[in-house]
Amino acid sequence: MKSDLRAEEKVRKQLEEMLPDLPRGEISGKVLLHLAEVAHRRGQLQKRRDYLVRARKEFDQARDREGLSDALLALGSALTDPAMDAPDRLAEAGKVLRQALEVKRALGDRFGVAEAFRYLGQLEIELGDYDAARGLLQQSLSIHQALGAPFNIGATHNALGVIELYERDYDAAMKHLQTAIDIFKRTGDHIAASHGLMNLGEMEINRGNINRAQSMLREARRMKESMGSSWAVFDIRNHLAICGMWLGEFEDAERLLEETLQNVDEHGTGEDRAVARSLIGLLRCFQSRLQQAALELGRSRADAEDLGIRKVTVFCQANAAFYAGLTESESAYQQLIETVRDEDFFYTLERAVWLEFLVRLATNTAERERDRQTVRLLHTAARFCEEFGRPDRGEALLRLARQLDDELKEAR
Repeated sequence: MKSDLRAEEKVRKQLEEMLPDLPRGEISGKVLLHLAEVAHRRGQLQKRRDYLVRARKEFDQARDREGLSDALLALGSALTDPAMDAPDRLAEAGKVLRQALEVKRALGDRFGVAEAFRYLGQLEIELGDYDAARGLLQQSLSIHQALGAPFNIGATHNALGVIELYERDYDAAMKHLQTAIDIFKRTGDHIAASHGLMNLGEMEINRGNINRAQSMLREARRMKESMGSSWAVFDIRNHLAICGMWLGEFEDAERLLEETLQNVDEHGTGEDRAVARSLIGLLRCFQSRLQQAALELGRSRADAEDLGIRKVTVFCQANAAFYAGLTESESAYQQLIETVRDEDFFYTLERAVWLEFLVRLATNTAERERDRQTVRLLHTAARFCEEFGRPDRGEALLRLARQLDDELKEAR
């Protein structure tokens, strides 16, 4: 499964053609598990789930408990993926993973038990119980280390690194994520390594190392695309757009986001689409294209509400609040601000980092455009700094606004 995905595509097509003629039960179930793994590595999340549902049925009808538990583990993993679009996915994931754990224990399958712990830990990450997640993942890691299973050791370190990202212990996150990347590279699994590199890039954004983050994310995208995988590619593209907007590379960010919105329905997820729409809506605010900003920000909020992922909803609401403040829609502004005021994370950005993102967008715009709209943008960003406890940054923006205002008056 670590070969080039372009070569695997030929095998996948052959297996698809053979499947209707294969014996029902164990053999068909195993082929479906293989096809699900190929779909996963290609970023085809819904297709992966469909294969796994079919595999579960085949093993269940054949009374193959080992095969059934493998299908349940894989299905639980699919449902815990943050990018998976499915109603009640987390409740269903918990149910099938606990069932898998029970069967694996009864079979005496230590490897399967460790995997069940790992997937249950990832589920707890999604639910926001990081202490429970850490405990489950540490149990998984201990068993996998005893068994000498390198990929699974790396995957568990990657999940532990994600916990540390959310708890803002970036040194600990770096240690876990780099360990995961090193293991994946040693085993030749470049797709998995690229995923760890993506997480490191997101971490560097939160540390304020934007150029370093941009380099890591570009390398992660290159690795995935060179292997023919779309798994998390649009997530990477969205974070690259954040880097570009932060650094004042508005045209590059705009191109990335427009390309994402053109292709995301076929190859990406609802989360990717909602975040891209919110980002391009925010960018339109700083490009003085307010009608387009309103359209994209409204669409992003609707997408986020359908998804039900809290961090994505908060991100979309916060960006919409900026538009409301800019256009002096006071009631909408107050309502949106209240919904995000006490949140710690806006998408993958810490609240303070998202605020600094706004500040950089405003200062970058002031360097590019010297007009009245830029003065309004600076005042709006300054208001957000006051709202979120950074009056020092707000005052710096107001000084820029006064300087620009004086300059415009003199030019009359």
